[in-house]
Amino acid sequence: MMISNTKEYYHSLLIALVCSMFLLAPILISSVSAQSEPEEVVFASTAIPSPLSKNIVLVEQFIEDTPNADDDEQKDLWRKYQARDDVLPLSWWKWSDETGSDWPDDDAKARAGQLGMQQQSQQQAQYVLNSNIEQFQDIDEAIQRASDFSVQEVVIELSGDIILTTNQQGEYEIKIQAEFEPLVNLSDDTMLYIFLSEDNAEDTHGRQIKNLIRDMKPEVGFSVEANNITNTTWIMPKEHLIAAGVDLEENPLGWHLTLAFIGSVEGDDEATGLLALYNSPLPNQWSNPQSSKFLMPIMLILFTTAIAFIVYSNASIREKGMPKINVGWKKTSSPAIMISIEAGNQKVSITKLEIEQPWKSRSGFKQLEIKENSKYDLNISFKQGHPDDLSFSLTMVIEELGGWTQHLRLSPPQQEQEKQLQSVEGNEK
Repeated sequence: MMISNTKEYYHSLLIALVCSMFLLAPILISSVSAQSEPEEVVFASTAIPSPLSKNIVLVEQFIEDTPNADDDEQKDLWRKYQARDDVLPLSWWKWSDETGSDWPDDDAKARAGQLGMQQQSQQQAQYVLNSNIEQFQDIDEAIQRASDFSVQEVVIELSGDIILTTNQQGEYEIKIQAEFEPLVNLSDDTMLYIFLSEDNAEDTHGRQIKNLIRDMKPEVGFSVEANNITNTTWIMPKEHLIAAGVDLEENPLGWHLTLAFIGSVEGDDEATGLLALYNSPLPNQWSNPQSSKFLMPIMLILFTTAIAFIVYSNASIREKGMPKINVGWKKTSSPAIMISIEAGNQKVSITKLEIEQPWKSRSGFKQLEIKENSKYDLNISFKQGHPDDLSFSLTMVIEELGGWTQHLRLSPPQQEQEKQLQSVEGNEK
C-alpha cells in the first residue's frame, strides 16, 4: 500500500486560483458597476508628435479601380513612392459605387473636388504631392517640384494630445486637444486636414490597399495671425467613424492619424503648399501605460500569475522531495510488517516510530537516514497479534522541507491481507 503526497500539489493550485479570484474581484465588480455609467471615458491617449522633417513629401495616391491588377507601370510607380524615405504615402479610393466595394469613397470624391482634379479614369492612378497635382512621371522631378511648393522654415508650433474616447455602447471618437500658434502670419485659406488611415485595408472582394484613408476632417477653427495662440479640440465624431467602417473594438491596431497644414505664408506669391506635417499611430490601450483603467488589471493579472507560479513551484518542489511509503503485512508465523520508504530528491531522516496500543513491537526503534533517490525497507515484528487495526506514525525530517509526521492504519492480517491502508497526513510544524 503506497502513500504519496500528490494532494499537496492540487491543494496549492486551488489556493492560487482562489487568491487570484479574490484579487481580480474588485476589477470585475468595477467593470459591472461601470455598465450603469453613461458618460464618455478616455480609452487611450498619446501626445501629438513632433512635426515630420521638412524634406518629407505628403503623397496622396488616387488609385485605380483594380489595385491588385497586374499593371506593372502603376505598381512600380506606387512602389517607388512608398519605398522612399522622403515620402509619407496615403491612398484614396473613389470607386465603391462602380465596384460594389465596402470601402468609403465620399471623402475621396470630396478631396478630389477640393483639389480641382480632372475626371479620373478608373484604370489610371493619379498623384497629389504636398496638395499639388503631380504633372511629372519622373519621381525625382515630382518630389523636387513638391518640395519647392512647401514652406521650408518652421512657421507653426503645435502641442497637445490625441485622445481616443469610448462610451458604454462601445462607440469611439477621436479628439485632438491642441494648442496651435502660428509663428508668422499665414494666408486666410490655410487649412488643417486630419486623415485617419488604415495601414493594411482589405474590402469584401479581396482588394488590398496600404494606408487607405478611411476618414477626412478639414478644420479652419484656428487663428492665422502670428503669435496668436488657439486652444481648441478637433473631433472625428463617432458618426463619421461608423460611416467610414472604422471598427476600433474589433481592430484596435493598424491605424494612423495624419495632420497636414496646407496654406502659405501671408504675402508669399507662391502657390499653396504644405506648411507642417504630423503623423502618429492611433493610440490604443497598450500604447498608454499611464491609463489606470488598463494598468490596474494588467498589474493584478501579473501579480496573481506570479503568486500562482510561486505556489506551483513550491508544490512541485515538495512533491519531488516527499518520500513514498509502502506498507504491508509480511507472510510470517508471527505478526510483522515491512515499511518500504523511497526518498525523493531530498534526504529523509526517520526520527521516531510510535505504535498505538494494544500493538507492541518486539524491539526498539533506531533513527535512520535515507539518501535522496534511494530506498530503505524497515521490518517491524510484534509480540502478538490483535483483532484491532494497527495504528502507528512515522516522524520524519526532510531536508529543505522540514518536519513531517505520517499517520498510518493497517487492518489486522487475519481480516484482510495487504488491505490498502487508510492514512491521515499531518504537517508537523
